[in-house]
Amino acid sequence: MALTANWSHENISRSRTIEVDSHMSQTSTQVKRVLVADDSAISRMNLAGILRDAGFEVQQVARASDIITKIDTSPVPLDVLILDLYFSDHNGIEILSQLQQRSSSIPVLVVSTETDRQVVFKALQMGAKDYIIKPFSPAQILEKIEKCLSRK
Repeated sequence: MALTANWSHENISRSRTIEVDSHMSQTSTQVKRVLVADDSAISRMNLAGILRDAGFEVQQVARASDIITKIDTSPVPLDVLILDLYFSDHNGIEILSQLQQRSSSIPVLVVSTETDRQVVFKALQMGAKDYIIKPFSPAQILEKIEKCLSRK
């Protein structure tokens, strides 16, 4: 698993439309729904833009305490949760634990600045399907989401 990325947040927003269409396969005509959970408004907006450009329906939460509620109250089941590890009210590992205890079937892609291998391993051990280090390119995030969807 590669834990490096050479991309800046500015490049993400400027180049997100360049590679979007070439990396998502059309496996279904049904719109895929993604919940982006990150306390950084900039990260949420960048991810939401990339995903919307690729044809996803995107919901967003800024607080970890809202994640489970959003999953439970979504009128249509969510297909992927993109989860940051660090929030002011909880951490992503706690959310992964809650999802695991509930036997949740939603695939989780952790997107974080954390590069410590023990933390990455813990997130994967707690049920995350994949892990990507910030910053990342639109192509990288779309590839990881496609992998999460194919493992669902």
